[in-house]
Amino acid sequence: MRQTEASERTVKHWLSGQHGPDTVYFLRLVVSSPVIRAFVLGLIEGPAATPLTDPVDRISLARAREAYVAGEAAGGRPATGAQLNDPDRVPERDPINVPDRAELNERQRWFLDRVADGRCGANEIVAAWTVSLKTARRDIAILKAADLISYIGSRRKGRYRRTPG
Repeated sequence: MRQTEASERTVKHWLSGQHGPDTVYFLRLVVSSPVIRAFVLGLIEGPAATPLTDPVDRISLARAREAYVAGEAAGGRPATGAQLNDPDRVPERDPINVPDRAELNERQRWFLDRVADGRCGANEIVAAWTVSLKTARRDIAILKAADLISYIGSRRKGRYRRTPG
């Protein structure tokens, strides 16, 4: 968990074999763990590996090695250079955790358009898209985390509004 900044639940899934680490987590593991690094390099350079004949593959391999050396030079720290104990660092605001407008799903884009017109909430998403209330709330939470909307007013009579910017 400390090496990848992944949650405890995510790491439990990796260890139980339910899922493997995503690309970013895997690369963090390769850079920070000598065991995993040796395993990956053994796969790449081992006798079972197919010889590279395509020049693009050789270029990709050279770039991967350069990235590995750069990671080694950084001492296995996260690529952003952010330290884990930095008091000014807010993981929720890391660029990797903020979805791009193009990455929003159709429901989320629909909800953003509806928020501009007036009061809209999770129940409207449920009714219009026939999804569970949990899914609707998750969509809204993603929009809030991306700072695209905010909730104003009381819990009962409040509403969402688009954040300026």
